[in-house]
Formats: sequence, C-alpha cells, structure tokens
Amino acid sequence: MTNPILPPTFLVETGLSSGTAFLIDSDIAITAAHVVDGHSFVGLSPVETSTSFSATVPSYVVYIDKKLDLAVLRLLSPSETEPLALSESVPPLGAEVLAFGVPGGVYRVSEGEILQVTGDSLLSSTQVAPGNSGGPLLNDQGDVAGVVLQYDALSENAVSINATAVTEFIESVPDAAWDRVPSTTNEPLIAAWFVAGFLLAMILISIVIFFIMRFRKKQLRAQNLIKITLEGE
Repeated sequence: MTNPILPPTFLVETGLSSGTAFLIDSDIAITAAHVVDGHSFVGLSPVETSTSFSATVPSYVVYIDKKLDLAVLRLLSPSETEPLALSESVPPLGAEVLAFGVPGGVYRVSEGEILQVTGDSLLSSTQVAPGNSGGPLLNDQGDVAGVVLQYDALSENAVSINATAVTEFIESVPDAAWDRVPSTTNEPLIAAWFVAGFLLAMILISIVIFFIMRFRKKQLRAQNLIKITLEGE
C-alpha cells in the first residue's frame, strides 16, 4: 500500500497530555474523547514533517461522547488544508489500512490490515502507541476508515471505531453544543486564555516536580545518615 501525501493531522496539546486529531472540514476536527476530556480549549499543531509542526491553533471542544470515546473540535483559525473524507462503508477483513498519529510528539505512519470487525470496532495490525489516540485510520482510497482509540499493550495493534459510527456521532451533536462555539471575533481573547491555561499547567507541573525532587533529596539524606550511623557502630 502506497503511503498517501501527509494527511491533515494534528498534535493535540492540552498542557498535561497529548494526542492526535484530523481535519474533516476547514474548521472541524475529530479526536478521541479521552484526549480532550475536561478541557474547553485545546491546542492543535498541524503536522508538517515527522518531527516538525506549524503554529498551534487554539480550538474549542464542541462536544464529546465518552461512551463512543469521540470528540469534535472547532478550529478558531480555519485551515487551508484539504480535509479528509469519512468512508461510507466498513472495511472488510484483510483490507489494507494506514494509521497516522503523533505518539510521543513524533509523527508516525503504520501500515497493516483489518484483523477483526466487531460492531463499530475495528482491530487492525497497524502498530500504534499512546499519543495515536484520535488519529485517522485510512483505507487504500485515502478515506477515513476509522478513528484510533486505543491499542493492545502486547501486540500494539490498533483498536478503532469505524467511520460510519463517526458520521453518526457527528450528526448526533446537539445544536446547543454548536451554539456555544465562540466566534472567531473572540479569537485573540480565547488564544490568551489558552496560553494562560497552558502556562498555568506548566507551572503546576514544575511545582510538583520540585516537591518530588525535594522529597527524594530528604529521603537520600536520611538514608545517608542511617548508613553513617550504622558504620559508626
């Protein structure tokens, strides 16, 4: 299977964790619910190469479905990249697929085939890792066959939800959820809030690391004192 041109994929940044998302319209993206759960705004960094990304775009979490583990996002700055199309059919067993994602902040493409189809779930031999969640699983036409949601810890095979279920999810988003989406006229203020939230998260992480290091130093000092005492005896 020939790798298609880099699809419109994003590194999702929440300040505390990361995942993957992909474009289905100029300002609409899909990701996994567990990647953005608990956040109103996240940052989407468009993938340029395997290790580089464009400027982060503040994006609003429109709606999440924890049961399906899907979320829809609205980019506050529409992308000029051609979005991906959702497949209208479920891939058959043995169909070749490609998984795209950003595990560990590094862009990764994995080739494989469909191993199992169970209800809305697809199991494929594409190798994925934490950070691939929310990334697209493409068929040989370059359409989205599914969304990667998790992986098997032993085999690293991808577990995805098929595209028809994703389409149904998008159509089920309540109008009230779209009504809450901020307009792009508020983008500077929203961007400022996003940056402030990201910086606050970094500060909190730094404080936690500081106290952990301080605690470890105290433990080490106590161990050294015990060792000295024992040696003195």
